[in-house]
Amino acid sequence: MIDGPLMERARGLLDLAGAEPASAIAAAESLAAEAHDDDRARAVALRALGLAHAKLMHIAAAGEALAAAVAAGRRSADRSIEAEAAMTQAAVLSWAGDAAGADVAISFAVNHLTGTAMARALVQRASMRYRQGRFAEALADQGMARPVLEEAGDTGWLASLHMDRGIIRGFTGQLTAARTDLATARAMYRSLGRSADAAWAMQNEGWLLTQIGDIPGALATLDAAEDQFRSLGLSVAALWSDRCEALMTAHLTHEAKEYAGHALTEAERSGLAAGVAEARLRLAEAALLDADATQARHAAEVATAEFTAQDRPMWAAYARYLAIQARIVGDGFGEVDLGELIDVAHRLDDGGFASAALHARVLAGRVAAAGGQLDRAAALLGEAAAARRTGSVELRAQAWLAEALVRLAAGRPVAADAAVRAGMRAVDVAQSMFASSDARAHVAAHATDLAELGLDLAYASGSTTRVFQWLERTRAGALRHPSPRPPDDAELAAELAQLRAVEAELRHARLEGEPVGGLEQRAGRLRGQVRRRSLRRSGAGTWALSHPPRPSAVNAVLGAATMVELGIHGGMLDAVVVGRGRAIRHVCGSVAAIDEELALLRAGMARLARGDASSASRAASGRATELSLLRLDDLILQRLGLGDEPVVVVPPASLHLVPWALLPSMRGRAVTVAPSAALWLDRIGPPQRTRRGVVVAHGPDLPGAAAEARQVARLHGAVTRLTARTSKVEDVLKAIDGARLAHFVAHGTFRNDNPLFSSLRLADGALTVYDMERVDRLPPIVVLSACNSGLQAVRPGGETMGMVAALLGAGCRTVVASTGLVPDTARTARTMVDFHTRLAAGEMPAAALAAAQAAAVRRRGAAAAPFVCFGAG
Repeated sequence: MIDGPLMERARGLLDLAGAEPASAIAAAESLAAEAHDDDRARAVALRALGLAHAKLMHIAAAGEALAAAVAAGRRSADRSIEAEAAMTQAAVLSWAGDAAGADVAISFAVNHLTGTAMARALVQRASMRYRQGRFAEALADQGMARPVLEEAGDTGWLASLHMDRGIIRGFTGQLTAARTDLATARAMYRSLGRSADAAWAMQNEGWLLTQIGDIPGALATLDAAEDQFRSLGLSVAALWSDRCEALMTAHLTHEAKEYAGHALTEAERSGLAAGVAEARLRLAEAALLDADATQARHAAEVATAEFTAQDRPMWAAYARYLAIQARIVGDGFGEVDLGELIDVAHRLDDGGFASAALHARVLAGRVAAAGGQLDRAAALLGEAAAARRTGSVELRAQAWLAEALVRLAAGRPVAADAAVRAGMRAVDVAQSMFASSDARAHVAAHATDLAELGLDLAYASGSTTRVFQWLERTRAGALRHPSPRPPDDAELAAELAQLRAVEAELRHARLEGEPVGGLEQRAGRLRGQVRRRSLRRSGAGTWALSHPPRPSAVNAVLGAATMVELGIHGGMLDAVVVGRGRAIRHVCGSVAAIDEELALLRAGMARLARGDASSASRAASGRATELSLLRLDDLILQRLGLGDEPVVVVPPASLHLVPWALLPSMRGRAVTVAPSAALWLDRIGPPQRTRRGVVVAHGPDLPGAAAEARQVARLHGAVTRLTARTSKVEDVLKAIDGARLAHFVAHGTFRNDNPLFSSLRLADGALTVYDMERVDRLPPIVVLSACNSGLQAVRPGGETMGMVAALLGAGCRTVVASTGLVPDTARTARTMVDFHTRLAAGEMPAAALAAAQAAAVRRRGAAAAPFVCFGAG
């Protein structure tokens, strides 16, 4: 049949729909109206209209247009035109969750097309089949279609074939081949000018980088793809779902849940039923990561029903598996049907979901072991252990855990320990991929089960050295990796400056009682941009610490000091005391009792710091606080047999709030709190030569800050002093770069929800941790004379995050900061001046702070500021 002018124009619209879908809509609507007497041309124009809407994820509009296209094709009596419209309609029906309708439509297309058109239909059917988890059938369809399309030189449909095959290969673990496929698809789309399809290919490349384990690269690629999506008006539902997966791999739970929610809302808005089920699945995964068993179970069970209705059995099996996991988190192993779990693992394997199948087998093995079925447990764990050298960090960590459990069940605890250490190394390598300190801290959560088993094995061995080394393996993994030199990122600096300006407006609006909703949204957007930029930065990609130090290595440099490495085992605080050439284990007090006493202590110290109570109330609070300090001292330190020597404390993350220098047995002695013995050993070496002297900066609206800054500045030689008016963030950052000491007097804000936005308030706004990480050479000593400047957020895996951790990770040797509210500035200033007087006279920071705080305690008792010397001391 000879095509007329209308048909030629209609066929041209199909290309336009792929390249510029938003532009194609009006043109296709116009041509469909114009072709009211030419059903062939009208069918093609309506197909182009449906395709354009589909590219933009306007699912309802796409379905309506394509139904009309099929009807027009049927009226034309041209079966090929009808079948081509049905082929496109099948894809949209599949996205909308109508599996039966999609199957009817694609079967009609395959049965009524020939040659190149039939090959295209096979590619379309393969795309639908991979979404159902029918990977082998999808690859078979592609195998039949590819030679036909190559002979015809059909670049556009070959690109679609490569993209879908890349996704299938990604799911089935053929990661190198998948990467080649996706890169080929994007290049082909770009050569055709099909920007929308090229953006989809880029999104899939980001997803694949997550499977490979390159999370910074994945996030950078997904961010770049999102920019293109937005410029083209494309729906970002699937992209947000992929970003959620990347964030979960990095164990960035809060952000992952946020993006899963966004993806679900966007998919529901678009009428994308297939995307709704997938986003709900992501939400279940993120909720599990957050230990929210109720939300995870509900989301997984709803997703199971949705996938079943969409005839996607493999996805339904995975959703069932997540629901089982949620039951375990909520109720323990006892409520799990082992047979159901094994069945799910087999179904996942059959569908090519290798990673999920491995997880299911590890879990089944642990359930079997908990139920006393040891032979069955060994068989299941043995199958899972085979995957320990490939795949994502989560996959390898779980596989090494399985291998360790197999070895332990066989009565080989030493071999089990070696397997656990190998798993920990895999997590450590994954941490080193990030430049961002908070991302490295979150990745450590993948090692939680491994670390618990390793510690159990160490305690069971009875070896103090092994206990010490295993405690070290669980400490400050995020800080073991050298932070790469920060980039000269003008965009990051601009975003931080904008954030400061918006937060200043927000502060003013709140004081004036003005509406703040719009400003809060702008500030939230800017924080999100800064955080995403940080997560995209790649780290060194090498394992920074091959072996944790032995007690003998610590003893060699301690001199007259003692190190106390604290751990938690069986609900009790456990200590390894290293010093005088020995390492001795002690069992201290109950962790529950310590936590309770610490909460009482912090409440009492907060009341004393505020200073607005009556003298009788302050006296009562003082007595209660002293009693809490005495009880904590007894629970933690009194059984350790310490003398009067200097002490280096290496506490677990849960004890980061203890004001160590105020404990009765520690008063007057040099106390240093180190994130790990390894970091302390690294920081006690000779400091690098510095280019500048001392920087003293103070912020606005803090009575007495200027006086403290003046007095501190007088005690040092070459001093750069920045006042409440001149302490602008960029000027402060330039001043401290290469200085030997920096002292800040400012209002401090700690953000537990997002610790790297914890800040000091300077002349033009907040100096955040993100700002500090931009400095090339931070001072060896940083003093933060601000409330709560030493607070740290504790993340799964035992990592801490906040200003102190970030400064130490970025190269500072010693940070002096407060773990609570500081009293009025005048009294704090006296302690700081005393500290700096001793520092200027040559005393080490820990000794200088100890003497200054001992004097403050003599003057004011428990109301003294809870300053702590972190790092080298």
